[in-house]
Amino acid sequence: MRYWPGLIALFLFGCAPTDGASVLVEPGTAAVSLDGTLRESVGIETLGGVFTPLLAKGCKVPCSRSQNFSTAEDGQGQILLHVFRGDAALAKSTHSLGTFQIAGIASAPRGEPSIGVKFKADEDGITLKAVDNNGRSRLSIARVAP
Repeated sequence: MRYWPGLIALFLFGCAPTDGASVLVEPGTAAVSLDGTLRESVGIETLGGVFTPLLAKGCKVPCSRSQNFSTAEDGQGQILLHVFRGDAALAKSTHSLGTFQIAGIASAPRGEPSIGVKFKADEDGITLKAVDNNGRSRLSIARVAP
């Protein structure tokens, strides 16, 4: 009985649902202080070069936060996220943890895909996970720049 949702998704969308893709952004020794909290905020660069924190400095690990993203263009198959660690207002004044490409987004009109992006900090470090909330895509994540 527990296999029915997967079989229905396979029949309707041509692929079975997945738990998404994940990648280690930064190992725990660099991200987490000895008292078990984040050393600095972790976030992404948004429009205008602004640093948008998603995990706050000092949060007790394990901690996590999710945010949904979509596409800006029709048929866009990937999203780039530039991830930073720091506490400044502008991304250029923080420490880059890398640029990550979330790929495999099913072709759709702009704004229709719903990609759930989750940052998680624990004793192993900071991980980035992406899931297609609509269940139509098999996503992958790759570091494309240091």
